[in-house]
Amino acid sequence: MRRSRVGAGTVMLLALVLAGCGRDKEVNTVMDDVDSFTTDLLQAVETAPDPEAGVDAAQRLLGERGAQIKQRMASIKDVRGFQVNEATKKRLATSVTTNATKVMGLQVKYMGRSIKNPPLRAKLEKLGNDYNAILLGK
Repeated sequence: MRRSRVGAGTVMLLALVLAGCGRDKEVNTVMDDVDSFTTDLLQAVETAPDPEAGVDAAQRLLGERGAQIKQRMASIKDVRGFQVNEATKKRLATSVTTNATKVMGLQVKYMGRSIKNPPLRAKLEKLGNDYNAILLGK
């Protein structure tokens, strides 16, 4: 009787471990969503007639979709190393860093204009900070 309990316990533990594995698809789907969202934000700024109007449009987009992206990021926050392969771990780290850099890079791109236009500088800083807060779950 004791052997069957040990055997059953081992099988259950193994099943739990295996059930936790394989979150690669979930993480990659979330990162696809974040990448797409970041592209939309950048396009809103860069295709606008002027940067200030573009930042306003991007901020609206952040308000409309930011909560969803924040929730998606939170859904993968508890992913552990054994649950995803090395390629997924690398993509997660690279994607978050790259996307944050792109959005924060708008401040550098429009630095010349924002020096002469403090409201634009403040809007760019707010956009970057709000975006980073979404990615980091703050």
